Amino acid sequence: MKERRVIIAGGGTGGHVYPALNIAEELRRRWSAEILFLGTRRGMEARLVPDHGFEIDYLPVQGFDRRYTLKNLKTIWNLMLSLEQGRQVLKSFKPDLVIGTGGFVMGPVLWAAQRMGIPTVIQEQNSYPGLTTRLLAGKAKVVFAAFSEIRRYLPHQAKVLRTGNPINRVKVQPELKPEICTAFGLKPNRFILLVFGGSQGAQSINKTTARLIEENYLPEDIQLLWQTGFKDAEFYKQRFAADERIHVVPFISRMNQAYAVADLAMCRSGAMTISELIAAGLPAILIPYPFAADNHQFKNAKNLAEQKAALVIRDNDGVFDNVSAALGLLIENPDRRKSMAAAMAALDVPDTMERIMETLDEIMESRI
Repeated sequence: MKERRVIIAGGGTGGHVYPALNIAEELRRRWSAEILFLGTRRGMEARLVPDHGFEIDYLPVQGFDRRYTLKNLKTIWNLMLSLEQGRQVLKSFKPDLVIGTGGFVMGPVLWAAQRMGIPTVIQEQNSYPGLTTRLLAGKAKVVFAAFSEIRRYLPHQAKVLRTGNPINRVKVQPELKPEICTAFGLKPNRFILLVFGGSQGAQSINKTTARLIEENYLPEDIQLLWQTGFKDAEFYKQRFAADERIHVVPFISRMNQAYAVADLAMCRSGAMTISELIAAGLPAILIPYPFAADNHQFKNAKNLAEQKAALVIRDNDGVFDNVSAALGLLIENPDRRKSMAAAMAALDVPDTMERIMETLDEIMESRI
């Protein structure tokens, strides 16, 4: 079999970059593929892709300002440059396949590839697809979907395959949970509330959590594993140093371990967080980031709430009252948490990568 060459276009946020990296790792393992990433210098891919040992080229594409400012003239110019640069990269690299995982950079690359007759596929993380996915899905060979709901938003001719999101699935053995609790500074066999706001933290979640502690909304037997982000970690560590129930960390590198020991999560609802909660079967109180593009975090959260797997709290002036009520409901009602956990786990697609790779193999074989 000749060496397969693949371009992966996607980036900006971790929600676009990590799925791309997970797919790339699998392509390298199974196909020994030659892989080139296309991204922007402003996105997380500029750091993460080289750190994982992959080559990356950069395009100047950027997002439009929705206020119709003069900045959009530069955006249009950069888009045209990116289309031409993308075409040149496609001509020189000669990929057998182009994969898009979202972000501004996906648009010009997949658009050019489709017009050059190169097979394209899209991996869409959210329950509501981004604008670029909606525009390009009709000519893609397939859209790998985390949630089946996206079908209603795509062109009728789009081929959609529900695969779930490609996340790292490192399971924690039950017998290791006491050891993990100890490593986190937690006591085994006591309720653990996991709070986080993404890798950078979320100020509104941090402020709400601090108020819950100070106003005694957390029962005495509740432990808190709280990822604040690096910016706020030292402040909250000092503020609650005297309370042995509160364990503040700037960042959790092994989130699978945190999910495994937690009884309940309180967090944002980005696509990868949702997929990790589903894989862990962990019930959650979701507080969507209110300024996410197309309000996709709320739509992700709403999807889980409709499945009775999570409670959704709007991040507005009423967030504290609503969170405290939701926590009281779930902490005092283990049967409700159990049913939510079962509903969460029922949404899981455990063979995500197998589904993706089988389909990619079929696409490649059809070209022979």
